[in-house]
Amino acid sequence: MKKLLSFLIHSKNDNYHIDLHYRMQKALDSNLYFINKLGLKYSKLFEFIYVDWGSEKKLSEILYVNKNFKNSVKFINVKKKITEKYSKDFANLFNPNISYNVGILQSKAKFILATGCDQFFNKPNLENLINYFSKEKINNKKIYFLPRKIISKNTYLKNFDNNYYEKFLDELNSSNFKYKTHTFYEGGGFSTVFSKKNFLKLKGYSEKLKPGEGLDVDISLRSSLFNSKRINLENFGIYMYKFPPLPGSNRDRLLYKQTYRQKFITKSKDLVVNKNDWGLKSLKLNATKPKKISSNYLNYNKFRGQILIKEELKATDILKNILRLNNINLNLFFDLKNIFLILLLSNKEKINNLVEFGFSKKYRLGLIGNIHDSLKITAFDYDPKNFTNKNHFNLNDDILMFSEKNYSIFCPLISTKLEYFYNSLKDIFKDTKSNLLIINYQNNKYCKRFIRDLFKKKWALNNFKYIIVFEGTNNHKLKIEKYKYDFKLISLNKRNYLIKNLKLCEDKSNISPKSKYKNTYFFKIFVVSYIQKKFSLFFRKLRSIIYSFI
Repeated sequence: MKKLLSFLIHSKNDNYHIDLHYRMQKALDSNLYFINKLGLKYSKLFEFIYVDWGSEKKLSEILYVNKNFKNSVKFINVKKKITEKYSKDFANLFNPNISYNVGILQSKAKFILATGCDQFFNKPNLENLINYFSKEKINNKKIYFLPRKIISKNTYLKNFDNNYYEKFLDELNSSNFKYKTHTFYEGGGFSTVFSKKNFLKLKGYSEKLKPGEGLDVDISLRSSLFNSKRINLENFGIYMYKFPPLPGSNRDRLLYKQTYRQKFITKSKDLVVNKNDWGLKSLKLNATKPKKISSNYLNYNKFRGQILIKEELKATDILKNILRLNNINLNLFFDLKNIFLILLLSNKEKINNLVEFGFSKKYRLGLIGNIHDSLKITAFDYDPKNFTNKNHFNLNDDILMFSEKNYSIFCPLISTKLEYFYNSLKDIFKDTKSNLLIINYQNNKYCKRFIRDLFKKKWALNNFKYIIVFEGTNNHKLKIEKYKYDFKLISLNKRNYLIKNLKLCEDKSNISPKSKYKNTYFFKIFVVSYIQKKFSLFFRKLRSIIYSFI
């Protein structure tokens, strides 16, 4: 069967990324995992070509490939002596133009996707890609630009498995998921897809470009010389996901320094600029099969140590999200310490699902979701006033906030029937046990029944790492003491307390939430936010008044 698409990836085993091996392996595992989901028939449509540009320790000796794809992944190692000759003045002695051209010549597919080492498709995007390109003709005069959505740093560092990404990417509010900035008519910021036939017609990327000049811009401009149409694949539901660069990597220092990055490129007056020996053709480089074969798609865990970066929650994270709110009031101030506690636990304990029982404060969930965008948040509001008063809608502001300014998944449940909430819990429990429960206690039949069922049905023991009870009673504390071998009770103040599940939480966890639970810390955040917001509103009104007289 003729290959439909080559994933052409050029890279080098160097310090370009501090997490290079992890991100490369994660992207490869993710791509193969989702291709495998398509079934055997479609998995044979793809091949992966890694052009290894001068690595002393070859990438083929580092990266693991699932056994189902051992014949679909190949490596082309270009020796260091050769790469140094052709990479003078290039950052990290890496020539992106020639290295791509080496891979183009080795491709066996109809179309070639020239992309980075840290990008992947999920299943729906692959299905759209197959549906679209299986109908395209290789001699069509078209150049295809493929945008990339950036996975947030917070989500990336959580080291979620592919099963989690599969569900998360399908459910999130994708219209607010950021694309990598691109310039359509230059071709910059996209990955490029071209038929191999057209790549050969242009003799690949220009090998005459100087270091820092955009190869995407050049291929875009030259393709116009034979009347090639530009196609944005996002219009057909085709895009990739890209892992974010981490602080401390060499990438940004090299790629974006002013002395290196060129604003303009050497323009080509002809369609073909390279000589017949383009892509190191005369060297007759051979592709090799992967040396490390695995039976799973979890090989990135072998390099997990590269992303063990200590990410502390900062006041600025909360501050910048408060400034986005339409209204700041004292109710928010009194809830800030509760919000911080939830954020702290969610971050440190890698919580997947946050569940809130009963409504307490607006903006709480919106702020949490904006900062921890990998959380799935479920809110159950049983307040009867939602149904007896048409102007009463507790979760309205949070729903608007998630719709307009948020990535994370939000499931608002509004009903007086607990059965709907219980059904939602059962679905959550099927996916993960890394859950956090918030109970906004009120002395009513809903809370009493839920707390009884929580322990009677062993949901607390088997499915929640932590439970936070706001406005609880001493009677609740006495009940929890009965389970002292399974739970640790931490009093935050007279009415609020934290229940730690000793069965699900790691013993080495050294979180001290009580020490963080102070009003003085949050008072500073609130005052700064309030002043900034008021000044912003004042100058906005002043500007509109001035413009009205112009």
